[in-house]
Amino acid sequence: MLLERAGRSRAPGFETLARAEIIAPKPLDRYTLASLAAWHARQQQVRFAALGAGTVPAPIADDSTAIKRRMLKVGEHYFGDHPRYGVELAAIRAGNGYQDTANDLQLLADFYEVPEVHAIIQRDPVHYRDTDVRDARMLAGEIFRALGFETKESAEWTDRVRRAYTHLVDQYAEHCWAGGLLFFRSEDVASTYPTSLVSVVRLSPTRSKGEEKENGGGGGQAD
Repeated sequence: MLLERAGRSRAPGFETLARAEIIAPKPLDRYTLASLAAWHARQQQVRFAALGAGTVPAPIADDSTAIKRRMLKVGEHYFGDHPRYGVELAAIRAGNGYQDTANDLQLLADFYEVPEVHAIIQRDPVHYRDTDVRDARMLAGEIFRALGFETKESAEWTDRVRRAYTHLVDQYAEHCWAGGLLFFRSEDVASTYPTSLVSVVRLSPTRSKGEEKENGGGGGQAD
């Protein structure tokens, strides 16, 4: 939970900003509800997907791992030390299992399409492929289909997950902005507000084996 990361001891600062109408009212309640809504939608999505789940074909798994490895190599070569993109790429590398791989391929496709990123990586003469964005999204879709995420019920919950996650990202952005405003003089506190929700989960030292199992097993992380 975001509040666990922030700590209740910081709550008065956020409430002060709300009373001053710098951020919307009841910030801690809003952050909690946004987190719970996203968590619930995700649990239902996984539950219904499991009912229709099959096996990811070996060629799809192999191609997905290969393209993830190649796209990561390009991204990390040029942006591994970037204060934002470097953290996001590290979180993608930490992904484990078929669901993570599918999500990672979508994230890498989005990353490749960022104008400032594309302007640089397209000049890479060795590992860059102009078909990787298309192929990454296609392979992600194949994995999701194999795992049962395109059954009627799961698809409905997938749409709810997207909407809940979009709302959570908006709330988290406000949370980070307000946290930076309140604690900009404290580097230790500021470091607890990473810009990416993916990195919050993927790079957490407490990420459980259960979460990895939920992600479908297999589809190991890229080298």
